[in-house]
Amino acid sequence: MTRLVLPTVILLAAASLLAYSARGAFIRAMSVQVVPVLVKGIPQDAPSNAATGGGDALATRAAPGGAVVAQAPGWVEAAPYPVNVPALADGVVREVLVLEGERVEANQVVARLIDDDARLAARMAQADVAERQAAVDAATAALEGAQSEWDNPVERTRAVAAAEAMLAEAEAELAQVPAEVREKQAMADEAADELARKGRLLEIGGVSEAELTRLRLRVQSLEAAAEAARQGEGVMRARVDLARADAKAARDSLRLRISEQAELARARASLTETRAAAARAGVSAEEADLRLSRMEVRTPMSGIVLERLAEPGTRLMSGGLEANGANVVRLFDPARLQVRSDVAIADGARIGAGQPAQIVVDVLPDRTFSGTVTRLVGQANIQKNTIQAKVAIDDPDEMLRPEMLARVKFLSAGWATQTAGGGRGPAAGGAERSGNGSVRLLAPRELLVDVDGDHAAGWVVDQVRSKATKRRLVLGAAADDGWVEVVEGLRPGDLLIAPLPGLKEGSKVKITSEAVLGGGAS
Repeated sequence: MTRLVLPTVILLAAASLLAYSARGAFIRAMSVQVVPVLVKGIPQDAPSNAATGGGDALATRAAPGGAVVAQAPGWVEAAPYPVNVPALADGVVREVLVLEGERVEANQVVARLIDDDARLAARMAQADVAERQAAVDAATAALEGAQSEWDNPVERTRAVAAAEAMLAEAEAELAQVPAEVREKQAMADEAADELARKGRLLEIGGVSEAELTRLRLRVQSLEAAAEAARQGEGVMRARVDLARADAKAARDSLRLRISEQAELARARASLTETRAAAARAGVSAEEADLRLSRMEVRTPMSGIVLERLAEPGTRLMSGGLEANGANVVRLFDPARLQVRSDVAIADGARIGAGQPAQIVVDVLPDRTFSGTVTRLVGQANIQKNTIQAKVAIDDPDEMLRPEMLARVKFLSAGWATQTAGGGRGPAAGGAERSGNGSVRLLAPRELLVDVDGDHAAGWVVDQVRSKATKRRLVLGAAADDGWVEVVEGLRPGDLLIAPLPGLKEGSKVKITSEAVLGGGAS
């Protein structure tokens, strides 16, 4: 049973959806007759009801060369272009804080990325900075010690003093050697003299043989001591030479201080190296802090969110292949809007930068904005046989949004208008100026409905949707043969519908012919 019911339900649902989608094709259009709005010129010095009337009627002043030279459809867009707000660091979106259409301020946080790894990296970088700074402090202390050793060579000075003292001692001892030799020799001579005198007494028995032997040995001992003293002079001279060499070496060492100089150079190099490492660590810490701060995506300008390009869980990669790989939102400035208008190639020569224009946007059909052509794009469209013109809107309304449909009338140079309120640009349906004077919009009175003094209404064809729409009109002076000037509510090219029973707002219509009126316009 289920095998039959389920396919049947699916088919019925698809058929219902198809029928609902195509319902407009089955609605029968009402056949209507229309009359185009008449654009009529009047002399430049003739008074216009729009200029003399009250209320919000348009007051115009003629300017040379103010004719409409071309008209074209277009779309509103950001001027000169929308602004992407990217994540400046790769990561995964934790939360998006704005939605489409929201107004944001400059430097406002619009999204946050998952920042756990960035926080850990920042802490590690700070620890590395502390470690490198400790190494710098140690190297600084070592350099200060080496510099102090260099400035105060205590050991070298002590070594010089000790060597010079040893030299002085050796020289003094060397100076004593001749005296010692003379002393030893004198003692030997004294002993020899005593031996000689007592040797003569031996024959008479005045001294014993033993006494003479003792004296003889003593003489030999003293002679040997004198000889040793004479030989010791050479040893002492050698000691003096050695002490002199030691003293010279100590003085040279104090003057050169090679090891201290090398230690000072090593300490300076070590300090430079550790400072460079600390600087690298500091830069790494700044990079880590910067990456952590970039976990919050901030706007570079004030504006309105045109499009949201990411949602929680989106991986943003600045080097990705996707066109919007790192972008979170796209912004536009509502005070800087322009119309991208597709101008026919045949009209391209009549349009240039700085040219004034009038703009009507479908969302505000009864309001006309003034604008200025900023540029023509560099390449035409061969398929549509058009070239794009960029028209800046002078004072855009808060209601305007990019991609809204618009119509642009390009005016010749020198065009100027002024409304009763002081603003530039004509009111919708008001009189337009040309180089030869004013033009007025005329409508047949017999096609107007709900006439009440200078106010009325009229049925107009929405030529985009092929539907009827009712416009509120402000009337001016009556013309000949049943035509009346329309100050507000109509535009050149509008088609007025001859009223029919059953005609209502949004009725689908089909134009069959032009309505036959009771009279013409002069």
